[in-house]
Amino acid sequence: MPVDVPPAVPAALPKGGPILTRAECAERVLALIAKAQRLPLQRLTPQTTFAELEIGSLDAINLVFVLEDEFGIVVPEHQMNFQTVGEVVSAMQAHLCGPLPTADDTPGPAA
Repeated sequence: MPVDVPPAVPAALPKGGPILTRAECAERVLALIAKAQRLPLQRLTPQTTFAELEIGSLDAINLVFVLEDEFGIVVPEHQMNFQTVGEVVSAMQAHLCGPLPTADDTPGPAA
């Protein structure tokens, strides 16, 4: 069953911050993985390993190329060693949505 992938959008506005929410990013990445690997979307969970999906090293590299083309980004080679679907989603969210907010990023009580 073919998987519909939402249309491509630029990765982020130059100074306007991310244009995808983390949920939108995850949805798009999962759809792209499913389409590229010809897998049912239901098989993909954050814990699903590439080994379970029979995604070998060459397929993983091709998958990175698909994601780079789709989102207009470059994934550094040292970040391409994905073992699970969740690692791919997290890496793409970091590229497209910025890092997760930390306690330091939340405003404190008004003085």
